[in-house]
Amino acid sequence: MKLRVLGYALLVTLFGMLDYSYVSGSQLWERKVKEDRKIQEVIQSKHKEQESLRERLKVAGLKEEDVKPFFEAIQKAVEQSDAVALSKIVKYPITLKTPKGQSIKVPDSKEFVANYPRFITPNWRKAVLEQKYKELFANWQGVMIGRGEIWFSSICMSEPCSKYELKITGINPWFAD
Repeated sequence: MKLRVLGYALLVTLFGMLDYSYVSGSQLWERKVKEDRKIQEVIQSKHKEQESLRERLKVAGLKEEDVKPFFEAIQKAVEQSDAVALSKIVKYPITLKTPKGQSIKVPDSKEFVANYPRFITPNWRKAVLEQKYKELFANWQGVMIGRGEIWFSSICMSEPCSKYELKITGINPWFAD
């Protein structure tokens, strides 16, 4: 008798640890089915996010296999404060604004590197580095990182644009401050 009571106490304790009170087998089955449905919903929502990103990139005329490595290259360059690497993927000429609102017309990568410290702020860096790939915004103008801290788009390399390169087309440091 003591063994049976001890076994029952053990079962109640185990079910209590699993946040189950005494329930019948069919109730356990229903809970398992509900948990499985929740897992399925999470998986489906992740799939929808992925499809949604593909659709957004399609509007911008871009392919995910091109955008993801480009986005990662931007983040890597910003993370390492590598002005040279970032300068190589900018479309020139580009007009940048300092956090104080001054416009700087940058004609080439040499000028970009020289002016990098003037327009890159800690908040701008943070916004770029915290951007999640799956949450990128895209429209017909291109792809936006953060709230507009960086914009990039395709630049046609041939007519009728059968080949293109991705380039940064806008850098806006004042958005982050």
